[in-house]
Amino acid sequence: MKKFIILTGLLFTTVAAVHAQSKYNVIVATLKLMGYSIGQEWNCPLKEGQYFTKTFTFDEGVNFDVIAVSEDGDVRDVDMEILTPGGYTYAKDTRTDSYAEVNFTPSFTRELTIRVKNYSSDAPNYASTVYFIVAYK
Repeated sequence: MKKFIILTGLLFTTVAAVHAQSKYNVIVATLKLMGYSIGQEWNCPLKEGQYFTKTFTFDEGVNFDVIAVSEDGDVRDVDMEILTPGGYTYAKDTRTDSYAEVNFTPSFTRELTIRVKNYSSDAPNYASTVYFIVAYK
């Protein structure tokens, strides 16, 4: 009986610790468990309709997982596009939630621009924090 109580206590402590972690921390930990290295990380305050862009060189044959997420409860949809230098969409997220993910492997080394947008928010005039991560393996 004593072992059962101790194991139950450990289980609840572990669940509580995982629940207390932010979405962002869970995403980073999961990426690392999947064998990804974290290349870049940012956060940016975005009101509904605003976006942030960042341009990088993405290497040929490397698998990239680019993720954007908001932990603010008012954000309903975060969108992300990966754009070519000419402004064409190379890849994009199609989900309608506060988590956006694009996974791709370039066939040649190239510069691409990440555009992250707070597409929809319950508080459109509030600048919600959006985090984004570029992971690679």
